[in-house]
Amino acid sequence: MTDQELKDLIGSLAKDTKDLKETQKKTTEYINKVTKNVDKITKELSREIDKDSKKLSREIDKVNKELSREIDKVNKELSKEIDKVNKEMNTKFYNLNINLDGIGKNNGAVAEE
Repeated sequence: MTDQELKDLIGSLAKDTKDLKETQKKTTEYINKVTKNVDKITKELSREIDKDSKKLSREIDKVNKELSREIDKVNKELSKEIDKVNKEMNTKFYNLNINLDGIGKNNGAVAEE
């Protein structure tokens, strides 16, 4: 290889090295730009998710309060019905005891005769 060929080869390698460094620089800049955009989008999505989450949380609280009110209403109605049935049953037991007591007294009177 002649001196001129070596100089041409070195020059070509230097140019390729310079081109590679420029390509690397542009690639790094592009990666940084994309990363910045991804970060921006991620932050925006995070804000939207937080906003939606708070909205859903408020809706869930609203529904839970309404359900709680409905459950309380049903429980009060059930309690009234249970009290009503208990009173009716107590009255029936009381009347049954009076009738049984009367039957027992009548049977005793018959037995004495």
